[in-house]
Amino acid sequence: MNNLGLSESSPFVSVVIPNYNGERFIERCLGSVLNTNYPSFEVILVDGASIDGSVKLAKELFGSDPRVKIFQNPKNTGLAEARNQGTRFAKGKFIAFLDNDTEVHPNWLKELIKVLDSDPSIGVAQAKVLASKDQNVIMSAGGFVNYFLVSECRGRGELDMGQYDNIYEIFFASGCAMIAREKVLKEIGLFDPDLFLWYEETDLCWRVWLDGYRVVYVPTSKVYHTGGGRTSKVQEPSKVWFIRRNQFMIMMKNYSLKNLITYGILSVFLYLGETLLWSVNSNTLWQAIAQTKAIIWNCMNFQTIWKKRLRVQQMRKISDRLLTMGVITKPRFSLHEFSTALRLPGDDVVRRRLSLLGD
Repeated sequence: MNNLGLSESSPFVSVVIPNYNGERFIERCLGSVLNTNYPSFEVILVDGASIDGSVKLAKELFGSDPRVKIFQNPKNTGLAEARNQGTRFAKGKFIAFLDNDTEVHPNWLKELIKVLDSDPSIGVAQAKVLASKDQNVIMSAGGFVNYFLVSECRGRGELDMGQYDNIYEIFFASGCAMIAREKVLKEIGLFDPDLFLWYEETDLCWRVWLDGYRVVYVPTSKVYHTGGGRTSKVQEPSKVWFIRRNQFMIMMKNYSLKNLITYGILSVFLYLGETLLWSVNSNTLWQAIAQTKAIIWNCMNFQTIWKKRLRVQQMRKISDRLLTMGVITKPRFSLHEFSTALRLPGDDVVRRRLSLLGD
């Protein structure tokens, strides 16, 4: 054993970091990753045609480090495809994914590998994600969804007082601080590039579960996240469109036929009702339009999505029932919550609902 608590033949890890105009983050992000207390890893920075000088800065500061590889795209292909490109270049037995606005604790990778090495049934793991500005505040202690694919990061906004210091199963790992077995990614496929951004890690982890592997949260691995580094310049109508479009898409791909009919139809009626209410208020008309476009997009691309569904269902090894018994949660719909969710919101409520939809 070496002084990291790992075997001498520590598995090689590839750390993939997508970047788009992240000049204000890149020095702290890459600097902290390169100070990782782990003997064998590479860093793959995949840039999506940045125009802010972040690639130039990365090359100037870290280009001479043999562990760093920088790949530049002629256009922004989206977060999902950037991660895929990095994975294709990767040489590691494990592939870690970070956002460009993260910094890592020196032992973050060691702790993740210890857990993955100890249990071959674990396909993906997530670190404890804490806020960069206040490292006592939790941003994510694992991701969960309800039957309608509304996502929730456990512990978000809470003070870290050790309440989430156990290893446990989660539905999805946050893409800003996750690691996957390379062999599992080969089996299930990579991130769906059509998702572009938002819900791409939820879709991937759903397939991990369906393939018979587990997704877990590892509290001893710590990553600090600023938030908004990849999405801060995305306009709110586009955010609503991406999130709602992607929710419907991954529902169609991954649910069993019975649950797709049940929750898919219910979701359509729920969101159409929501859209009608939004459409009669000038403050929320843009949201109604974005949500309508998301539903129409899925209808127009139904054939393509169904082909993806057939591939996913062919590899299915567990039933939805096993997931709903554990990591898919029941919707929390009291009459008060339902009426609050659908009431005509002002700008402040719109912003709050956007934050609840996910980042």
